[in-house]
Amino acid sequence: MEGPIIIPRDHDRVLDLPLPTILREQLHATPQRCTLVVTYVTDSGAQTIAATHDFAPLTARGQTAFLRKRLPAPPSDLRALRLTFEAGDPLASADWPALSPDLADYGNGSVSFGDLPDFFPPGACAALPVTVRNESPYLWEGGPTGAALRVDLDGEVQLTSLPATLLPGTECTFDIPLQIPRTPGERPVACSLVLAPSLPFGRGRTFKAARGRIHVAHEPVGDDDHPALGCHVAITPPATPYLPGAAVTLLAHVRNAGAIRIEAADPGGIRLRARWRRVPRTGVPIRDPVSVLLPYPLEPECSCIVALDATAPSEPGDYEVDVIAEQIGLGARLSRQQCESPAVMISVADPEQLEKAEERRVRAESAAADEQAARAAYRDWARHADTFADAAGCAAAAGLDNWPSHPAIGVMLPKDTPDSVVEDVRRWLMSQPYPAWRLLLSGDRPELGNPGSTTEDERSGSIPLLLHWDPSSGRLADHALLFFAGEFAHDPALAFVYADYDMIEEAGRHSRVFLPAPDPFFARAQPQLATVCAARTSALASVGISPDDPHGAARLLTLLPETALAHVPQVLFHAYGSPPVYEGQRSITSGPWHSVNMHDAPGYAVHAAVPAPAPRVALIIPTRDRLDLLASCIGSVLDRTTYPEFELLIIDNGSEKPATLQYLRWLESEGIARVLRDDGSFNWSRLNNRAAALTDAEIVCFLNNDVEVTSERWLSELVGLASQPEVGVAGPTLWFPNGTMQHVGVVFSSRGSPLHPFRAAPRGTAPFYLRSLRTQPAVTGACLTVRRAVFEAVGGFAESFPLGFNDVDFCLRVKETLGLPSVCTPAAELLHKESASRGRLRSESDHARFLHDLALFEGRHLETALADRWAATVAHEARRNAPLTMVARKAPGARAAARRYRRMAAPRTAFIHIPKTAGTAIRKVLERALPDRAVISLGARAVVEGHAGDLATAARLAPLLRNAEILISHVSHGFGEAIGWPCRYATVLRAPRERVRSHHGFLVAPPNAPLRDTPVADWSIAQLLRKGIIPGNLMLAKVLGTAPEPVGWPAIDGRFPRYAGFGLPAALWHGDMAALAALPDIAPDQDEAKVAAALAIIERDFMFVGLQERLDEHLPQFGRLLDVPDIGSIPQINGARLAERPLSEEDLAAIDAYNALDRLLYDSIAARPGGLFLSER
Repeated sequence: MEGPIIIPRDHDRVLDLPLPTILREQLHATPQRCTLVVTYVTDSGAQTIAATHDFAPLTARGQTAFLRKRLPAPPSDLRALRLTFEAGDPLASADWPALSPDLADYGNGSVSFGDLPDFFPPGACAALPVTVRNESPYLWEGGPTGAALRVDLDGEVQLTSLPATLLPGTECTFDIPLQIPRTPGERPVACSLVLAPSLPFGRGRTFKAARGRIHVAHEPVGDDDHPALGCHVAITPPATPYLPGAAVTLLAHVRNAGAIRIEAADPGGIRLRARWRRVPRTGVPIRDPVSVLLPYPLEPECSCIVALDATAPSEPGDYEVDVIAEQIGLGARLSRQQCESPAVMISVADPEQLEKAEERRVRAESAAADEQAARAAYRDWARHADTFADAAGCAAAAGLDNWPSHPAIGVMLPKDTPDSVVEDVRRWLMSQPYPAWRLLLSGDRPELGNPGSTTEDERSGSIPLLLHWDPSSGRLADHALLFFAGEFAHDPALAFVYADYDMIEEAGRHSRVFLPAPDPFFARAQPQLATVCAARTSALASVGISPDDPHGAARLLTLLPETALAHVPQVLFHAYGSPPVYEGQRSITSGPWHSVNMHDAPGYAVHAAVPAPAPRVALIIPTRDRLDLLASCIGSVLDRTTYPEFELLIIDNGSEKPATLQYLRWLESEGIARVLRDDGSFNWSRLNNRAAALTDAEIVCFLNNDVEVTSERWLSELVGLASQPEVGVAGPTLWFPNGTMQHVGVVFSSRGSPLHPFRAAPRGTAPFYLRSLRTQPAVTGACLTVRRAVFEAVGGFAESFPLGFNDVDFCLRVKETLGLPSVCTPAAELLHKESASRGRLRSESDHARFLHDLALFEGRHLETALADRWAATVAHEARRNAPLTMVARKAPGARAAARRYRRMAAPRTAFIHIPKTAGTAIRKVLERALPDRAVISLGARAVVEGHAGDLATAARLAPLLRNAEILISHVSHGFGEAIGWPCRYATVLRAPRERVRSHHGFLVAPPNAPLRDTPVADWSIAQLLRKGIIPGNLMLAKVLGTAPEPVGWPAIDGRFPRYAGFGLPAALWHGDMAALAALPDIAPDQDEAKVAAALAIIERDFMFVGLQERLDEHLPQFGRLLDVPDIGSIPQINGARLAERPLSEEDLAAIDAYNALDRLLYDSIAARPGGLFLSER
């Protein structure tokens, strides 16, 4: 120890005093009892006894090297600590330099965690990176009397002496050994400094400790898990600095340096994230909050260019920036050996030091650099994923020769097109892959046909399809005609098809415009939606639109039913500049609709007029205490609402505070509002339903009490919209009080979960979609406006959703039941202090409730949510603020999408997902390998009602299944026939012992599992099998076509629909635990004829039956049947939820007895060549 002993004034301190050599020798030489005196010595020489310690006689005394004593607060001018033995002659003593600073001065600093791994291996001794900064005027050092790092991992505390001396104003980073718990899960961890062994620096209130959470993996993770996975990421250093907090787009070159393919999605994919380190290094590395996916899969040694989105740090300075890669789904970060990324230098300018002109220059140059990076990445994507090598390759990729029809497309040019341009167009048409075309000129110019075509349409002289093209505005993609014709051939009921477009210049393509699915409201606001489109000439004639009108087809979006319209999410046009403005916009906004030009965004602001006389509106506001929120809400409504006819209806859910109760009485006494009292437990749906039943207003607007009105016309806009007969629900744009976006309509993730896109995005960054009137899948209940007749027609809000998902469920039911959409308008804006009234959900019970409600929502609406296209439309623009499950919904390029047309006549497949047979992993692999919409999953309601042959369900599923190649869900054989969807079947079997064991774990372990926290949760597997709670021979039942559950959907709704298809007993679905426990024992089924029947069904109706134990071998064979020659890696899903208890002999015997027929079925498939069933039919 080099420095003085620190004993802060005003604080006691325990010290582990190492006895100096002279004192140890004196002690050992003294046989009798003796006393050690610890004395404070001040600068003036004054001495104060601080502590004494008596030593036993030598015969009873052990070897003593350290002495632990608690010392009182010392004098402020402490100079030394004197240790004296009162034995021997002369007295032995030793002085140690000592100081008594104020702890706030001495303990001024911080400790922070470094770049923590995403997961720690269970039971391992890992390194915890910490950075300690000394901001005090004192030297910090370790040793027995110095500073120590105190790490508290979920209650387990360890002390580690400070590994190095820290001078004032310096910092150092250390790796602290840390024993990781063996139990998987999330653990809190805290690290602070103490004056050893127990005086925290934090008592001085100037020291900042580190707090965080570590994640203990279910299984060991490390470099050996994926030894073949590797990449090299090189960032091109930008030539310009950035401003603090600015959005940054870096140009990164990614090379697959491993031995296996890196996918562009989960599973098998990686996401890239920038990491910033201050130069010189101070503090911890900053892991950028934004991550990006690869634009397309990378084979070994192949490269791609990535536009790496990032966010500049908030502190100015120079930074080293490199890239870290994380495995999607696993969350595990690739090691430095697996992901090599040389750091580059990037400067973050200090705006306080810049003149305004210089700051504008920095902004402009950084924006230009970002744009160039984005364009370079887009051009690379276009070359690799959106361009065909030649016309023959494009035709082959789309299977053109096998199409059921080849409708002729008339390509119509403007009448004033120069002859030379007409000849250029004709040569291009001759070179592109689709043969059935006619070149037309509008007006009186002669028609020039394709001399090489032999289609029936041309022989008859008819032109069923028409596409307008002005060559001066841009050029068609080489595969444009093929893709347009493919859509019409795929669905003959279509009358109008449009596609995305991008821009093109000498350097190449850039700036793709992602358009939404057919939406008459968006079409009114954004006529460029029809920049590139094709229409049936018969449809144009039916509504009186001249085929010579280049903008006439756009009106079909507002005139035809949704089933006659389609959007191709592919780039089929390359514009030379901005798309042409449609001068005939007024003709689209007729009747109650009117529009005005937007000055700062493309398109028009569209409004719906309020009917005359203005309908009366009921504003319904649930509340509980929080007078501040309620008064602000009502005050803003009264002060800023110009709409004349509205009433306030407040539903008080048990307010207790006197001020709130007085305010509510005042509202009633003044006639401002009616107040309804409801003291029941909080249920947002019930409260609003009760209030809605008390009013006869024509329009009902549901408002949260944490909403504040900011625009005078908000209610007029919403009422005008909700009053239109073609609108179901109307919603506004909501902003957080800090000016960032809160709600612009709901979209759905790739898992079917509702999301708010652009959440927390700053004002001014909204893309043109959000400036337009548009249909959304749903709008938030924080401000939801609906006609009372619509509200009552669907039964109001579902009270099985007390807190969340109720608004989204309502909107989807309005669409499903009445065919009316939810429409979001940017013209109505409000502030929303989201969750201010009830607070965020944080407890375990809150989380369990959320999972229950999410499962209920998915059980009702999963297939509808997955079919929604808005997430794919906004995924690119919202990528900085959206979760990966939404960003991943972006549509693939033309090379992958061509499969849709190649497979249009291929037989459809229903994959029977038998519980606990890797069905989730197979679904993920298929979703990764096939284009969007090719794989469909069903919620529990569709499974149960569809299997029962419900006609409404069949009708609802028909348009979804029309676009699907594969349905994968907990269905049984015969499902396709029940809903009128011809298909062949496929499935995977699993060894019965392991399947039943996993089945049991899934019934008891996850939150909201059917048996969790029930009287039968601790029953053995043998008991559950004997009662039929775990069904025997479930695999056989699925093949034979047994109904998914013994009860209908009403019994399942509100329970645990995620388990529909598990064959649970009716008593469990009805929640009758007494009846469940009293179920009689059932005998094992030994009818081997059922196995023979199942094998006959497989031979007749199945294309594939594989084994989970050999899935790595069998799934590629399945992929070959599906025309997916390289299906890629197979993920491990739900591999370890909780440690499964060992099976007893009784359990094993029961599994064998109750699943004997499953065993025979499994063995029959395993005995076939290759251990699987394949049918090439």
